[in-house]
Amino acid sequence: MHGRRRARRLAVLAFVPALISGACGAPTPSGSAAAASPAGGASLEPSTSSPVAPAAGDLIQYPDAADPVTASRLELGLVRQIRDEAGMPALLGDGGPAAFATLDGIEAAYGRKVLLDAANAIDGTAVLGGKAGMPAAPRLGPAVIDTSLFAETGFMANALMSMLTTLVQRAGSNGSATVPREEHFQSDEGGLHQDVTLSTTITVKTGDGRASGEVRISATDRITKPDGTFVALYTSSAEGSFDVNACPDAGGIGAGTYTFQTRHELNDVSGSANARSSGGRSVQAPFRLVDGDDAKLLQVEASLDLGADARGPGSPAGPGPTAPFDWTATQQVDIVMPAAGGTTGSGRDATVSGAGGERAQGSMLTSELFAMLFFGEIGKEAERFWRSGACIDLKPSRDTGTVDPGEQVDLTVTSTSKFGDHGEIKAPIVATFTGKQSLDPNDQPVDAPATFSFEAGPDEGDVGTIDLKQTSKRGIGLRQVVYTVSGKPLLLSLTSKSTSDTSPLVITYQGSVTDLELTRQGKALAQELHGLQMRSLEEVLGRMTADDRQRVIKGLEALVDAATEAAK
Repeated sequence: MHGRRRARRLAVLAFVPALISGACGAPTPSGSAAAASPAGGASLEPSTSSPVAPAAGDLIQYPDAADPVTASRLELGLVRQIRDEAGMPALLGDGGPAAFATLDGIEAAYGRKVLLDAANAIDGTAVLGGKAGMPAAPRLGPAVIDTSLFAETGFMANALMSMLTTLVQRAGSNGSATVPREEHFQSDEGGLHQDVTLSTTITVKTGDGRASGEVRISATDRITKPDGTFVALYTSSAEGSFDVNACPDAGGIGAGTYTFQTRHELNDVSGSANARSSGGRSVQAPFRLVDGDDAKLLQVEASLDLGADARGPGSPAGPGPTAPFDWTATQQVDIVMPAAGGTTGSGRDATVSGAGGERAQGSMLTSELFAMLFFGEIGKEAERFWRSGACIDLKPSRDTGTVDPGEQVDLTVTSTSKFGDHGEIKAPIVATFTGKQSLDPNDQPVDAPATFSFEAGPDEGDVGTIDLKQTSKRGIGLRQVVYTVSGKPLLLSLTSKSTSDTSPLVITYQGSVTDLELTRQGKALAQELHGLQMRSLEEVLGRMTADDRQRVIKGLEALVDAATEAAK
């Protein structure tokens, strides 16, 4: 099992570089791609349209969206691409590529700690920098994701977003947690001194059938010469968030939102031009998880609003743009990801304005891939949740308990959604019976509200188990009802009255005993009570006539004898 899972993971990872190289250039370390493939001569003529609609072969298929590291590697490649497109390594001089490689290494080491923060936030434990308020639950983070796989990409927002999708399994429990972290690092490489501050904030919330997560990441790198002369300030940020209704509505739709944006800026004041270089990418995507009548995910539908921009002076000597550039691009794409495969994308080509906008093509596609990989993961988690019985409340008219031997129970079962509108669900309910004595109908769908007839077994301890199941586009409802036959009770009702008219003393006894169940110990107790009654009445009986005394004694003896005989 582990070998097959590992092989599939490697196959997916091998697929990613092909996607990146075919769409936006291989994700090589900052500066190297530009050096190998000069991108000089960026046009200063504005462009209003660029044919960058994704080809079918570039789209992620739902069954393939299985490895969370994929999106993280894509994001690392995108970060390096943004730097290269904006000419940032060249602006730092000969030590630029080494400075960014050093920063990537620092971020990766820090990121592995942040991944554990994310796992702790999911687990609901107290963590560094904050207190969590999630209810206790089995570990979901490390059990699902091997954090060592993120050794090179741990600082990426999409790595954390991948982990947070497991929060969906907690959508039925109210809880929240916020986990901040900040650390400082220093490094000297390539003739430059770097003073780096990294910070993250992870926020999670679950309850009422929903799950949401937010990741905020920032890096500040103050770069100076060895003598302390200021060279540049590099800042980067990445933010990702999602919110999803893990229980489909009456139409079988689990609605959600996904957002991701990243921005990188280099403020270079070492020269007279005070050059400024920046680049950013963003995607906002409302999505719908479409559930079928069999409670299985049919497809994911999403509308992606994509954005990209870059600005910089260029560097005549390269690598990267050799002329000034300043462009923005937007695009809207509709994605349909069937669970069986066959993802399709439609929409207009990107609208690009400014100089150098031809570089928008690869980055826009990469943003789409982020979203599709996330949709694949959130779809699987949500389907698992709504099929677990967590979204539907099956209510039997008589719940688990004891019954009398041979008792007939007319059981009515209604169904409502646990969250949201709490609406009635009309789909058929199936009751499967095991044990004694019988259930009618058994293992057959009955329209809700469903009625079943249960007959208890004849003997004490007989158990009848009824497993209820309802399947619909709102998920699967599950409930178990267990009836256990109790011991045969003694049902005794006795009324007596004794009155003496010949004596000034009148004694009256009147009472009833119901549901009296006697064991062997009960029989001994009854005999003891008989003796106690006789002794306590001795004084009273002494004041009665002989005939009256005999009648009272016989009445009490008859009561005890009846109780004793019934207990045999």
